[in-house]
Amino acid sequence: MEPRDLIVLTPPGVADPSLAIAACRAGSAGVLDLEFVPDAKDALTRLAKFAPDGFGVLLRTDSTHFPAALAANPRRVVLA
Repeated sequence: MEPRDLIVLTPPGVADPSLAIAACRAGSAGVLDLEFVPDAKDALTRLAKFAPDGFGVLLRTDSTHFPAALAANPRRVVLA
């Protein structure tokens, strides 16, 4: 199994992108789970800064973070 074959999802409800950043730097797909996060602006900014080659974002369909996630320019946005 290669690092590019892995998807690493951050824990739900935690606005800490460290795990997704580490995954992206290791060559895997790092995904920030924003499903239960009330304020994601800082996490998205940090993730975009430290994973400039692309990352993913997991959102609920009724999420208010959708515009901010698109502005951070993720490689993938997954709606749950």
